[in-house]
Amino acid sequence: MTDMVAQWMAEQGLAKAHIVGHSLGGKVAMELALLRSSVVDKLVVMDIAPSHYPPHHNDVFKGLLAVDIDNIKSRSEADAVMAPFVPELAVRSFLLKNIVRESSGQFSWRMNLQALHKDYENLVCENTDKGIFPNDMLFIKGGNSDYITEKNRDDIMSRFPKSGLKIVGNTGHWLHAEKPEIVAKLITRFISD
Repeated sequence: MTDMVAQWMAEQGLAKAHIVGHSLGGKVAMELALLRSSVVDKLVVMDIAPSHYPPHHNDVFKGLLAVDIDNIKSRSEADAVMAPFVPELAVRSFLLKNIVRESSGQFSWRMNLQALHKDYENLVCENTDKGIFPNDMLFIKGGNSDYITEKNRDDIMSRFPKSGLKIVGNTGHWLHAEKPEIVAKLITRFISD
């Protein structure tokens, strides 16, 4: 995934960019910064650390996989299918943004759901310890989330010595779906400084 991001940046003529990622996207963003720091200016990672995590998105995958993408007629139909597995409306709404309507009128996933599900255990492993990101970096944590805790401190500081932390109160792991305005302000302020 890191290679794909770097390739896309090169195709767009982006020699360097600010990179923002959440959860798996944060893992990919950190890996890019660690292995190719020259292409990353500032880095923002939301609610994930460079540590190994035990798998715990089983209900999310059950909900996503329960959607019969080839036969649904609307996003609201997909929402109803996912609701028993993902009870939080804000989280479901965020996940449902990955459903797109093709020109044929049929729906499809914007993401490679089968590959993400198949390789999930590999995706939650520890980020490389072969690099140090020398630039400014910000972690943004959901106040009610346990994805970033004191136990992650060594993994973070050994790779990202110039990192800071902001906490968005009364949010869980999907903080950008729960409080998008606050998260956007934190990111904008950090990148602008």
